[in-house]
Amino acid sequence: MNWLHAELTGITGVVAAPGRLLILSSGDLGVVAFDPVAREIRWQREVERGAPTPPLVVGDIVVVGESEGGLVAYSVADGRELTRIEDEHGFAAMPSAAAGLGAAVSNAGKLFG
Repeated sequence: MNWLHAELTGITGVVAAPGRLLILSSGDLGVVAFDPVAREIRWQREVERGAPTPPLVVGDIVVVGESEGGLVAYSVADGRELTRIEDEHGFAAMPSAAAGLGAAVSNAGKLFG
């Protein structure tokens, strides 16, 4: 690693995504798609309620939980919201996926899959 992007603060999670992007979760910025080659932010989405969980990338979808809100899926390409699952307790644990299965646990201990 030979660079630092000073504008990217409050980072709590990072994962590689298609298109040579890094998807970041940040308490300051929300969810960010960062191009490390061009050293620029491709898109950014504020988290509506609470802080974001570390991101999960599955194919061309980013999934992030809101600590006081829902579980949200975004498009890797442009950051548009694709779908949302609401839970009044929020999601603080990172969602998980493997072998065609996906799951998330709410702050109330409910399992969503």
